[in-house]
Amino acid sequence: SVQINATLAGLAERLGLKSLVPAAVERGVTEILSPVVERSVTIACYTTMELLMKDFALEPDEGRMRKAAHLMVSSLAGSLALVTCKDPLRVALTATLRALLTNQLPSANDAGVVEQVAAVVCNDNLDLGCAIIERAATDKA
Repeated sequence: SVQINATLAGLAERLGLKSLVPAAVERGVTEILSPVVERSVTIACYTTMELLMKDFALEPDEGRMRKAAHLMVSSLAGSLALVTCKDPLRVALTATLRALLTNQLPSANDAGVVEQVAAVVCNDNLDLGCAIIERAATDKA
C-alpha cells in the first residue's frame, strides 16, 4: 500500500494525498509498465536461450531443460525490470504528482511546496511501484 510521510501530515489532509497518491502511483506505473516489461522479457528470453544452449547442451531430458528455461527467464525478466524501471518510474511518478498537486495548489507561491511534496511522496512510494513492475515482468515471462 502507498505511504504518506509523517512529515507531510498537515499537508496530507489539506491536499487529499490519501486519494492522490494511489492514483499517481497507478498512473506512473501504467505509463512505463508496458515498455519496461516488454524489453525485460525480450532480453531475458534471448539470454536464457543462449545460456541454456551452453549449459544444457548434453541434457537428454527435455522436460528438465524446459523447467529450467521457465525459471530462468522469469527470474531474469523480473530482475531486469526492477533494475531498469527505477529512473523512468521516478520521472513519471514525479510528473504525475506534480500535475495532480498543482491542481490542488494552483497559486504560483505554492510551486516550491508542490515540488517538495512530489519529491517526498515519490521517494516513499518508488519501491512499491518497482515491485509492481517486477511482478508484472515475472508473471509475463
